[in-house]
Amino acid sequence: MLLLWMMLSQAPQAVDATALEVTAPTAVAQIDGGKWKGEARQLAWSPDRKEIYLQFVETRRNGQTVTHAVATVATGAMKKVDGPPAWANAYWTWKSGRGAPAKPTFQIAVDQRTEAVTSTATPMGGDLARGGADPGASGISVEEVAGAHNQRQAVQIFELRLKGESLGTWKNEAVVPGTTFGWAPAATGVAIAYVNAKGDLMLMDERGEKRQVDGVADASLPAWSDDGSQIAMLVRTGRRTQSLSVVSVSTP
Repeated sequence: MLLLWMMLSQAPQAVDATALEVTAPTAVAQIDGGKWKGEARQLAWSPDRKEIYLQFVETRRNGQTVTHAVATVATGAMKKVDGPPAWANAYWTWKSGRGAPAKPTFQIAVDQRTEAVTSTATPMGGDLARGGADPGASGISVEEVAGAHNQRQAVQIFELRLKGESLGTWKNEAVVPGTTFGWAPAATGVAIAYVNAKGDLMLMDERGEKRQVDGVADASLPAWSDDGSQIAMLVRTGRRTQSLSVVSVSTP
């Protein structure tokens, strides 16, 4: 009985995503693509919530260049570092895992499918579009139709889904877990922050209940702090600029 009581007392509390109180986003640092080149691939909090690690990957013909940076939350200052801090690697492991840190059996499903797409629009119109037997009379030849058909190609699509919600879609490219979602730490219960297809920041609990975070658009790399009190993310502000922003999260 004592062991059971200890297990229950240590179990994370249930989270109601709809009841979470979230502040408006606050910009911590501005990221200029002219200086920090490439695509941001990782974002991690330090355990004391004083620093945020960012990884940028620039793809070139001769390979990839990886740049590591650490931002100071209090001042917004960003500095280049030789590699990810030890705490960043540990953080990214649970942040981007398939299962919730608080409940590993609550897992993200991976949907793999193949779809045929056409690189150019299939010719349409005239008698052919209406089922006519003489495509030449409508100005569209059989050769044109066949040519368009031959341009169809198979596309491999990978999609991450949780409780019926899409957490990200990758076409003919490797899935990068964590870029579109971030689990809440184990101590705060089963919750996840993710970016939907519109770029909105969403919060979801184990029941599938969700809510949108106001004031956030075109976001990526959502990441909860170790104590669950804050969520950091990148927000697109221009063609080559992003804002490292933070919202505070609390229960009523």
